[in-house]
Amino acid sequence: MTNGVGTLMKGNNVDVYDGLGTVNASRNVTVTKNDETQQQFSADKIILATGSVPLMPPFPGIDGAM
Repeated sequence: MTNGVGTLMKGNNVDVYDGLGTVNASRNVTVTKNDETQQQFSADKIILATGSVPLMPPFPGIDGAM
């Protein structure tokens, strides 16, 4: 599913920046990548995609085991 979304974004000229982003009131964005380098820019339109992490609740039998 993520590959399909990535293809759609690329086809619509959407730039994607992977890292920890901060945005201030003046629409200035700073993205800190995993290697600690930073990239700064400004934009009229910004989409923040936070991602997700799977969660397995601690209930007995939820994973098929008893």
